[in-house]
Amino acid sequence: MLRFIRFELIKIGLRFRTPFETAFGILTERPILLLRSVSEDGIEIWTECPALPLPDYSPETIDTEAIALKNWLLPSLLNLSFDTPDSAYYYLNARCTGHRFAKSALDTAYWILDSHHQKISFAERIGGTKTEVPGGLVIGSSDPKTVSAKVQEGISQGYTRIKVKILPDTAVQTLFAAKSMTGSDVILGADANGAYTNRITPHLPALNELRLDFVEQPAANWIDSVRCQEVLKFPVCLDELILDRHDVTVMNRLNAGRMISLKPARVGGITAALAILDECRRLSTSVWIGGMFDTGIGKAAAIALASRPEITHPGDLVPTMVYWEDDIVTEPATRSDGALFAVNRSEPGLGITINTQAVNRLTTESVTIQ
Repeated sequence: MLRFIRFELIKIGLRFRTPFETAFGILTERPILLLRSVSEDGIEIWTECPALPLPDYSPETIDTEAIALKNWLLPSLLNLSFDTPDSAYYYLNARCTGHRFAKSALDTAYWILDSHHQKISFAERIGGTKTEVPGGLVIGSSDPKTVSAKVQEGISQGYTRIKVKILPDTAVQTLFAAKSMTGSDVILGADANGAYTNRITPHLPALNELRLDFVEQPAANWIDSVRCQEVLKFPVCLDELILDRHDVTVMNRLNAGRMISLKPARVGGITAALAILDECRRLSTSVWIGGMFDTGIGKAAAIALASRPEITHPGDLVPTMVYWEDDIVTEPATRSDGALFAVNRSEPGLGITINTQAVNRLTTESVTIQ
């Protein structure tokens, strides 16, 4: 049986090594919620809730998810027993709508606990088959010189997929700088975070000349996404619009995109992510694992999910110490060979060790529910 008898919700603050620019602004620091769950048999599970501070990427923020976890979700699950990890997810969904980021921290905890009970790795428990997965570099800058330098550095490190954050007014210059540094052996894409909503013409057609491999979430709604895919000669990849398996079907029927960036935390956790992957397989839809500026906890879970056979492209996987000044695991994920990450298949759970001293030093708030 899967049963937690104690939860500790911890808010930490992390600083970026260098500012990171997206369509929503420039990031220099980031708060993250950690969840420490203790089972009835004494197993300690760490997961995270990577909701952002502001409701720009998602209506759920770190503050709304902290309230949901502290006041509703954690108390409702305390001391309850479940036969399977997905049972906890369906129990929560029947009692609470939305709050997918908060549910993800709990749902993932039950899957990790179940892997401990079965004495297999988390990757094996969720159907992962690969022993290593390729990473993909993400660049957050609109300055062409900075982009060129980072692309060149990424290629020298072995990355075969590079994604550049873009804004409509500067996208062509930014992407031209990236394109000039890559060859046919490097997948080059862009991520607009919905910035082309109501600005499809004249800005978007200019991207066709760059012959990109994809553009991620150019528009923030379904109708504009359909128009974007009509205009572009290469695939639109959807991110924010994909919240459950039904959205995969909608995307295909509307021809609103041809690829998916799957972020488990955004869709509610591992149970929902596995359902989406099943639908992608059924519809032959390309999919990769996206990132949320995770800690070493979230990165380990993402690498495990990327080992599933449905994952067809390198995801947003880079070592956490590339963008954080600190991390909270003793051995953050690193590339094993070029831009390949080793998948933990040798021990139960995620195969990481929490640096409790770092957690204590970075903690700004905490609450225990037992």
